[in-house]
Amino acid sequence: MENKKSLYYELKNELEKIKDKTKKLKEDEIINYLLEIILDEERKNNNKILQYFNLENISFENQNIEGIDFTNTNAIIDPQTIYGKNLKNTILNGIDFKDMSFNNTIIVGTNFKNAKNVHIDPQTIKNKTMAKAQLSGIDFEQRPFEDVSIWDADLSESKNVTIDPQTVKNKLLGYAKLGNIDFKDKSFDNVGIFGTDFRGSQNAIIDPQTITFKSLKNSVVSKVDFNNNSFEGVNVTNTNFEGALNCIYVKEENEYEKIKKLIKKINNE
Repeated sequence: MENKKSLYYELKNELEKIKDKTKKLKEDEIINYLLEIILDEERKNNNKILQYFNLENISFENQNIEGIDFTNTNAIIDPQTIYGKNLKNTILNGIDFKDMSFNNTIIVGTNFKNAKNVHIDPQTIKNKTMAKAQLSGIDFEQRPFEDVSIWDADLSESKNVTIDPQTVKNKLLGYAKLGNIDFKDKSFDNVGIFGTDFRGSQNAIIDPQTITFKSLKNSVVSKVDFNNNSFEGVNVTNTNFEGALNCIYVKEENEYEKIKKLIKKINNE
């Protein structure tokens, strides 16, 4: 009730500003005006009142929906017609994007979890960046991620993802969640993987001596194959090695060499 009251008085104050206009607002103008006020209120206070409206026949054309939470709504959103093609920080839980295009659309920080029928070509999104986006369920249709920023992006439940660490923007996989991605025959030389989560990925082979800054800090390296390479000088602060393969982490290089020789001896036998 308090939300309705505050919304009513905000609407009243806004209408007071235009009361001297001789032209009356038409029905579609009233709807757009009300929608603009409601969206602005949601953006500021996140009261989650949109879920109480039937939005099926409401057009969001030229509406600013940046930062809006559409969870539990039946809104129909066309990324090509919203204001600025901007979905930045928008939560699209449950929204159906069947036959919708994301060409030149901003998806920085966008949450697509539980969204339906989302197909995106990474080469066509605005500025080729999906940093901080939750990309669960999106079908990338094996399109290349060349020069695309995936900094802090969650690709752990995405579909048909093909990523070459050598070609993503600035060779940075920092804080990205990379589950369900096959890295067969891909090189991680000079790639930044600090804070990266490899859980669920496949065939990642990494030499800690060749990655950027020799840093695995804050990373989860489950299923990563280290091929018994040395960790001398490597930053492993808060690194989770559970499930890592062929991994010999010791603080002293001479201990590493002893263990490596022992492994070779066992293999030869």
